[in-house]
Amino acid sequence: MQKQSIFYRYPLLYQQSLKLIHRKNLKKRYQLIASFIKEGEKVLEPGCGTGFLKNFLPSGSFYFGFDLNKNFINWAQKKYKDSVFYLGDVLDSKSYFSVDVVVICDVLHHIETSKQKMFLSNCWRSAKKKLILCEPKGKNTLLLGKKFFRYFEQDGINQPDAETLWTEQELKKMIKEGFGVIPSEIPRHIEEIGKDILCVFYKEKKSLEKNTKKVSAVIPVFNEEKTVGKIVETFLKSDLIDEVICVNDGSTDRSLEILESFGDKIKLINLKENKGKGYALAKGTEIAKGEIIVFWDADFPNLSLEHIEILVKPALKRNFKAILGVPVKNRFQFSLPTRIYLTGERVYPKDLLLPHLQEMKKTRFGVEIFLNRLVEKKHTQIIPLKGLIFPYKYEKRSLAQASKEYLLEAVELAKEFSRTRSLLPEDLRIIEGLKEINTLTELKIQIKKIKDEKLKKLLKDYILKYIDRVRRNIKRISI
Repeated sequence: MQKQSIFYRYPLLYQQSLKLIHRKNLKKRYQLIASFIKEGEKVLEPGCGTGFLKNFLPSGSFYFGFDLNKNFINWAQKKYKDSVFYLGDVLDSKSYFSVDVVVICDVLHHIETSKQKMFLSNCWRSAKKKLILCEPKGKNTLLLGKKFFRYFEQDGINQPDAETLWTEQELKKMIKEGFGVIPSEIPRHIEEIGKDILCVFYKEKKSLEKNTKKVSAVIPVFNEEKTVGKIVETFLKSDLIDEVICVNDGSTDRSLEILESFGDKIKLINLKENKGKGYALAKGTEIAKGEIIVFWDADFPNLSLEHIEILVKPALKRNFKAILGVPVKNRFQFSLPTRIYLTGERVYPKDLLLPHLQEMKKTRFGVEIFLNRLVEKKHTQIIPLKGLIFPYKYEKRSLAQASKEYLLEAVELAKEFSRTRSLLPEDLRIIEGLKEINTLTELKIQIKKIKDEKLKKLLKDYILKYIDRVRRNIKRISI
């Protein structure tokens, strides 16, 4: 056996080093792989390492993994008792058996070039439906340099070298040619995910059928006369959207008049009184014909077909539970947790939403937190909507009106948040009292009194952050 790096001797150290090297892309990579796997399918991962993929698979799927690293297998057997891990050689056909999906993640570049076809042949024979391959784009993407790569990748069996990695162009060419193993007529789906390239080779005919799922867009509208027309027009132009449902939530400006001008091009629900965003989304979902529901706010002045496409296409290509779109002006805003989890741009399977519509109607502005509870983070894909401008309330309303709306939203967000946590009675009293606050100083004092740190952070990020932005633009502010 060849020399083995310290990372391959200690499973936890190996996992932490992967997180350091790949950062956020590690989670995104496994989320993407898992999105092509259905509930109930049997999944085999040769060279599984510590079985990290298992964390992202849909419930009801069956996971099998094998590796020659005894430390990894022993550790995985104890951690994932509902899955099967065993010692096996990726080049030995006896280690394989027939499953629905075979996943090869970061393994191919470990195999000697002369033996890669043997490895891929074993995998291809075992896969009944799909073979999923994920590989780094090439040596130019190495984060910590070639020397670290050589040491880190010493698995005790092979001796990978950064010089033998394919370039991005070479890897795409090899995928197109099926690595000399997979027939050219086999359809394949390719996606780039950060510094990795993922390819799904479809083997089962049923997997190749053209997607016939219908998509319904549900747009809640409350006093958005300046932007709602452009939003609706853009959605009507999209080939991916089968119907546009607009819910006028008691608007007092010209929003209803603008919506009515579209006639039978849209489905219009007119609520005479403001019921809140949660109610509007639920009502729109109730009448939707599509199997896929797209939620989209009506206040974006520069929405484009590309923005819709980047959020909806993944839902048509693979299995999913939740896809969230985050408007991004720059790289700093994408890192804001409140902007990610409170975003209104979302895609869900209708079947997932239907059992929860009555409860959703009661959430008002807490609907995003409510929707977050329906799907685990590991099954939620975050997609940046680059260049999409999201206006702040004070840019659309009077300062006093915007400030009051922020406070009302804060109360509803906090109430919905409290359902997921056991808050102290004094925190609940503070939440109820927020809507009666009249000064910024008093607001800060009350938020500071909250004992629950996560709730305090949510209110600071969502309320105080925006008010501070107002203060930078307006010399004097009074709530």
